[in-house]
Amino acid sequence: MAKAPDPLKDVSLPDDIEASPKVELDAVQKGFRERAQQEAQRFEDATDTGYYTCLVFESRAQLDAFLGGIGMLNQGDLYLDGREVAAKLGIALPSADRRGGSAAKIDPKLSALSR
Repeated sequence: MAKAPDPLKDVSLPDDIEASPKVELDAVQKGFRERAQQEAQRFEDATDTGYYTCLVFESRAQLDAFLGGIGMLNQGDLYLDGREVAAKLGIALPSADRRGGSAAKIDPKLSALSR
């Protein structure tokens, strides 16, 4: 997850020492609200199943013929990265907006186990 920006970075504190804590608190609360909105969107994106699909064939031979035809026979057969399939088929995909976090950090050891 991306580090949250400092909510006090651009806050100008008043000269009145009694008003200063209220200004700081308002800025921190605003930062929490913004971060909560980002996290809610990130959670929705991460748990949305509307970007999955399933291909069904009549036999294993048909599946192997399909995967061989797109040059992905040895790339796995149960779960395929749609971005890789699209690249093999020459399909340009729009970029995904992943608000609230940085790029995924995939453990290479776990990735090797999945192949």
